[in-house]
Amino acid sequence: MIIIAGASRSRIPCHRLILSEHSTSLAIACSDSHEISIPRWEPQILHYVLRYLYTGDLDALEFETLMSLYECAEDLGIECLMEKVLHDVVLESGKWEVVLRDKDKLIQLVEKIFSLTAEDERQSYIYKGVFRLILAIVQQDGLMSEDWFLGLLKQYQELGIELLKASLEGEHGSGVTYCFKEGCEGIIGEWRKCKTCSSPDWGEDDW
Repeated sequence: MIIIAGASRSRIPCHRLILSEHSTSLAIACSDSHEISIPRWEPQILHYVLRYLYTGDLDALEFETLMSLYECAEDLGIECLMEKVLHDVVLESGKWEVVLRDKDKLIQLVEKIFSLTAEDERQSYIYKGVFRLILAIVQQDGLMSEDWFLGLLKQYQELGIELLKASLEGEHGSGVTYCFKEGCEGIIGEWRKCKTCSSPDWGEDDW
């Protein structure tokens, strides 16, 4: 199987089975030809996509590249890669402190999520974890008094709905959010890390 990538029409070899297992649209394209033309995405981004499909991992990529990869995954119908990008950008090793406290990165992340997904696509623990952490930052940093954040809520009303859902899941309805780790009952909110789960991902070196 050959992918014809980008304006340069670079040829990237791959396996039909790998593409078909991860995307219905790619499976259909594979059934009709031995070549798939993907002119919108340049070879480097598609190499990252294939790395994930073959290994389940991503390189240590810059935020902007990961956001492009998230959009590419949506375009190709690879939902598991979209969630992997969110995990690596926000949830892994305390990166939420870096990303969600950066105004420009938070805005870009919200724009990508709500412009590329529907409500029923945001039901996994990955998305719920992201929204819980956004809520924690909103509470800790007083973002509800910031004009730029109020503008973001006005533009993406679904963000307000997701944050309301996250607040109702808090301790006694307080809006203090649970740790995103599956099976952990720890609370994130007043603290910068979970006090309960003792996972290495929450180590002091990450802060």
